[in-house]
Amino acid sequence: MNHLDHLNREASPGTTSPLIGLRLASEAATLPGEDTEDAPVFEELLMAAALRLTATLAQARDLGAVEGAFARLLGSAPVRQARFLEPVSLPAAAARAAFRRGLEQLYEEARAWNHALNKPYGYAGDFAVLELIYDRVAHQDTRAPWAALADVWATGTQLPRAVAARKEVLRSWLERHIDERPGRPPLKLLSIACGAAREVRELGMAHLQRTELTLLDADVRALSFAAARLRSLPQPLDIEFVIGDSIRGTNLEPVRARAPFDVIYSFGLFDHLPDTLVVRVMKRYAAMLDRRGRFLFCLKDRRHYDAFFYDWFYDWRFIARTADDGPILAARAGLAITDVLTVEGGAVHVFVCAPA
Repeated sequence: MNHLDHLNREASPGTTSPLIGLRLASEAATLPGEDTEDAPVFEELLMAAALRLTATLAQARDLGAVEGAFARLLGSAPVRQARFLEPVSLPAAAARAAFRRGLEQLYEEARAWNHALNKPYGYAGDFAVLELIYDRVAHQDTRAPWAALADVWATGTQLPRAVAARKEVLRSWLERHIDERPGRPPLKLLSIACGAAREVRELGMAHLQRTELTLLDADVRALSFAAARLRSLPQPLDIEFVIGDSIRGTNLEPVRARAPFDVIYSFGLFDHLPDTLVVRVMKRYAAMLDRRGRFLFCLKDRRHYDAFFYDWFYDWRFIARTADDGPILAARAGLAITDVLTVEGGAVHVFVCAPA
């Protein structure tokens, strides 16, 4: 089991850090890094811990060695203390910056880590990152063997495993749904913020030919990547690629022209949006759903992944939710949940909804 699976713990007022013995109450002790005199020392300790990680990784010859190096870093006193910093604060920002300075060699050599942190396409978890996760491979520009191991190790932590499993669950659901429609017209499917549409690309030809696909995304690179692969298939398919903003609702005319849809789904978009915006987006597209259709959306469960890891290493921050938020969001959008598919021990939940 990956070390990260054990490290998702929260600090709240009234809890005690086992390493530093600080009572985290509003009028109680301050954390390392919050006091102006202590801050430089704490930042140096974090950077030193990160430098030790990169030095150890450079000697790694297998995934077990990489796992051990990260386990030692994440279990070190400075990192465990850092977990108790308020994430959105000046002390945390300074501490993260010092930590990442110690990781410069990792980011330079392991290009998947570099891509994840620097977000060259402008957003976290873009299609290129997802392709690496699905294939469990190193970035094509990673050269050093130890850096390639670091790339691959990252794809095997719990949240990437859940993301890959989420794709499998959705693909299987689509196949079953298509199979349940013998003799009926093609399934009209809309994917919101589709990315490279890996779950669609992995459908068998027999299933693809019984669908009418509409793929919507604002990233032309993701759509081009998907189009190149789907258009290379031996049989022509009914696919509309639409460049439009799923959140703001721009350029939706080609989408509305193909409505109503039998299935509409959003894969990972909602993990980055606050509740009010999620409900607004759900309502917009639910209005394009056939009265017998299904709307699917996915949520990550904060209790089953280490938010600190993704924040500090990649600068990724998900909206903190649990499985209990799914029914609430659906009801606010005028949808009724008919099924819930749980992925990777609860790290991700796929909610299947019908019009209420």
